[in-house]
Amino acid sequence: MKNPSERTLVVIGNPRAISWAALEGGEEKPLGTTGLWGTTGTISGRSLSVVNMPGAVTTTQSQGALQDWAMECLSLSECSKGVHSFLLVAPLGRLTEQERRGAQCIRRMFGEKAHGFTQVLFTYELEQKDSLEDLLKEREAQRLVEECGGRFHVCPKSIGEELEVTGLLEKVDSILDQGTDRCYTVEMHQEAQLLLVEFREQLKGLLDGFIRLKKRINERERMQVNVENLEHRIFREKLARLQDELLLKQMEKERDRGMEVEALSFIYELERLVDKLALKRVRAVEVDHKSREDVQRLREELGRMVGEMVTNQKHRQMCQEKGEEEWELQNLRELLKRLKNNMKKQRREGTGTRRKEGN
Repeated sequence: MKNPSERTLVVIGNPRAISWAALEGGEEKPLGTTGLWGTTGTISGRSLSVVNMPGAVTTTQSQGALQDWAMECLSLSECSKGVHSFLLVAPLGRLTEQERRGAQCIRRMFGEKAHGFTQVLFTYELEQKDSLEDLLKEREAQRLVEECGGRFHVCPKSIGEELEVTGLLEKVDSILDQGTDRCYTVEMHQEAQLLLVEFREQLKGLLDGFIRLKKRINERERMQVNVENLEHRIFREKLARLQDELLLKQMEKERDRGMEVEALSFIYELERLVDKLALKRVRAVEVDHKSREDVQRLREELGRMVGEMVTNQKHRQMCQEKGEEEWELQNLRELLKRLKNNMKKQRREGTGTRRKEGN
């Protein structure tokens, strides 16, 4: 366990944003192979080690590259027994994109447990000293402080006085006193790596499950589309059959209507023929009745003529007795002539009646 008076700080951000001139015996030197720099010295009798990670957030880093930075940092002798604070250095005023994403970068390198040891170290120029409160109220500064759990410290860009450094260390001590862990250790990083691996496996499982679910959804959608297409095709076929049946029924109805018209016309014609036949029959009866009357008249005429002949015969006998044969012959001729005329007249009237009935 380190001496409680010893402190190790990991500084992340712009390396030129702060200078540790107040450290006694402090000399900046390169550490490791990834561009780390370290400064070790004493202040007020306390040992202080500062590890600068200048390139961690200056460019876009992959997760693998960030892990290399973290392993390199924790493998240093200065950090082998733990890190007491991660300082995210940011100048007051307008922040760069790298400075705004510094807190997220620390989480990605060291895990969630490093968040409890992180604070923002705002630096300022001497001409900004009178406007510190206004600068701290700016939206970007407030957001960065919130991402670091509300923990921050303000100091000049060049920490040239012992009081300024001790003030920072007191702030670090107060943060450690509020927590359950006294420092961030290699073991915590290893746990974070295991959790990260587990999280990646869970995420991969979720992604695989999502892909399978997406495939099933797509397959179900395709099946649904196929079913809808099949139902649509069946519906179209049913609709076509119904249309054909309606058309056939319409044609049958029109045919029945035509047959009905033809039947009505036939019935009308039949009725007309029946009426015509009935009329002919009536006329035939009338003609027959008239013919009977004519025959009766002819009979009566013949009877009359026979009577006349009998009378004439008697008269002829009388004439023979008186010698008048010539006169009787003349009368007989006239009688025959009248009989012929009557018969011709009867034939003409019968022929005219039959012609009218035929029409």
